[in-house]
Amino acid sequence: MYQFVDTNEEKNGILAPSDNMNINGVGLNQYIEGYQQLSVMGRELIGYNVNATEIPLRNGAFFNYRQLPVRELEVTYELKSNSPLEVREKFAQLNQALKPELDLTFDDEPDWHYYGMLTDASTPKINGLVAVGSFVITCFQPFAFKKEQQSKGNISLEYADRVLPQKITLHANTTETIEVSNGRETLKLRGSYSSGDLVEIIYEEQQVIIQKNRKNIASDLELQSYPETFYLRDGDLITVKNGTLVLVVWRDEKL
Repeated sequence: MYQFVDTNEEKNGILAPSDNMNINGVGLNQYIEGYQQLSVMGRELIGYNVNATEIPLRNGAFFNYRQLPVRELEVTYELKSNSPLEVREKFAQLNQALKPELDLTFDDEPDWHYYGMLTDASTPKINGLVAVGSFVITCFQPFAFKKEQQSKGNISLEYADRVLPQKITLHANTTETIEVSNGRETLKLRGSYSSGDLVEIIYEEQQVIIQKNRKNIASDLELQSYPETFYLRDGDLITVKNGTLVLVVWRDEKL
């Protein structure tokens, strides 16, 4: 829990705490005049949900598995207004700002992004023209994701044990087969490639797209190649057979 507010810190001339929350890079205090973040909780340790089976007449239990729950970020805020009418208007602005899916950063870790949506809010205490309340943003992926990193093959991870790439780009030779390797797994493509063809393996949230010169060539992926298991680890060197690697893009992640 962060409760300290550095009264000497300003962002674009607007008073803000050192851990101020931003939506798409812009603080709520910049969206809404009179908004002040008082505290934020939920970026600390996160426990696991454990599944275990109790065995009759035996102490303890049999461990099955554990998994991470969602992450909940609780923000306490103060909202100052100049008139009763303005109170209602500023709550409308706050509702509007928190309505979509949110890309969140905090001033004390600006390179790390949390993704979530508003799921709960307290009834604010209103004293005259000052309201104090809180709201909860649920991150269904509990990780914070670093901004995109890229290289010509060398992979560096600071926190994650492994991550899937965001994108792999290469130029093909004149060939019928292309192999991309991380030293453990290999992605094999079989088709017709000319020298200089642009081949891209693009990892989207629900699917992997494989393109040649911007056209879909998913059918070129050989049956024993599994992009969903092609993980990157710290220190990996990505190599290409029958082509030249242009770029690998990935994102580190942390709890």
